[in-house]
Amino acid sequence: MRLAKDNDGNPVFLAPNKPVLQVAQERSPKVGFHAVREHGHRLAQG
Repeated sequence: MRLAKDNDGNPVFLAPNKPVLQVAQERSPKVGFHAVREHGHRLAQG
């Protein structure tokens, strides 16, 4: 698995390359993928 948590405890998907990211996005349409975010802002988990 390529999952981790950032410094704020938010889940992170570590894609090794763009094609892997694209496949993950296609297979998980309900998951929000973001390229970057501001440090120190916890994302809402639902």
